[in-house]
Amino acid sequence: MTSPSFSDLKTMIAEDFENTASWRESLTEQYPDDERNERAAQGLYGAAEYVRTLPGDDSRLHDIATAISSEIADSEGPHRILRGYGFALGLPDDNTFFTWYAEEWSSQVAVEAVYREDPDRIRRLIINDSSARDVPAIAHRQAVVERFRRLLEDRQFFKNAADAFGGRKEAVWQNLLEENPWILGVSLAGQILTSWSEEKLEQVVAGFSISGPGKRTDALMHTSGQIRALVFSEIKHHETDLLGEEYRSGAWAPSSELSKGVAQVQQTIHLASRQIGGRLPETDETGAETGEHTYLVRPRSFLILRSLQQFRGARGVHRAKYESFELYRRNLYEPEVITFDELFARAEWHVEVVDKKSQR
Repeated sequence: MTSPSFSDLKTMIAEDFENTASWRESLTEQYPDDERNERAAQGLYGAAEYVRTLPGDDSRLHDIATAISSEIADSEGPHRILRGYGFALGLPDDNTFFTWYAEEWSSQVAVEAVYREDPDRIRRLIINDSSARDVPAIAHRQAVVERFRRLLEDRQFFKNAADAFGGRKEAVWQNLLEENPWILGVSLAGQILTSWSEEKLEQVVAGFSISGPGKRTDALMHTSGQIRALVFSEIKHHETDLLGEEYRSGAWAPSSELSKGVAQVQQTIHLASRQIGGRLPETDETGAETGEHTYLVRPRSFLILRSLQQFRGARGVHRAKYESFELYRRNLYEPEVITFDELFARAEWHVEVVDKKSQR
């Protein structure tokens, strides 16, 4: 990769700071009670101006240019530093913050240099350290959780992601969960859930043996244990409405998207249970039955959509709307309704727990 000129590099970094500041400003509308977003935005705008005035011979610019021109440069770490400004990192002065930002870039080159000097020794150290073997997996899940957060909070980021799928919003979440089925596995139920198919979460579960359209479920999973049971999930997106109009004073009806999603899940399970029967034989890679079965005994099901942020206003929670939603979903026998922010919170908690254990 060609190293940019120092003038272009300063512009690129400053614009990166300003884009993050603009994102923080957009969050002030969603979280009006949290003053940190506004403070972070103003601080990052100031840091961007600081970068534009740096002399061309600043050693930190040289370090960043070296990292960017290398083959192993990864912008995720520096972007994490930017998103931490005003929050986990506090409000450091411009000079200190830019030093941290530059060090995040240069540390990647330093680690790579150590590895290239004696790769066999580094590999032996990792092999002999069980916690070190967990580092790549934990780092990957941390990155996934951060992407999950941005999809929920950054409207432009989500729009760009949806544009990559032809504007199909549900496809963004389907893709994230297809690539990271552990999010559903550790977040939906008390049991550990794993994908029914190692190749794809989405499966045709009814209609494959009769004429006419098949019924699909977005995520077909099963419980883990001595006896396994099928679990169905339907995945919408976080910008659907949870409630419709106010039917009576203080009583809000479920939205069309919510009620249709419930009906879709119920019909899918009904048809699948009727066609599959009480159990589904498992097969090996050749298609031969293994003698094991996964059971359908009133299978658990989940509908994932929207975010509870919908019920927050400038001064707190819209109580009547929240109560109407909770009363509706708590009186549903099936499916269980989960919002994307609840799914995110569980995934984030899981990664934090695993990370803490790996450091013991």
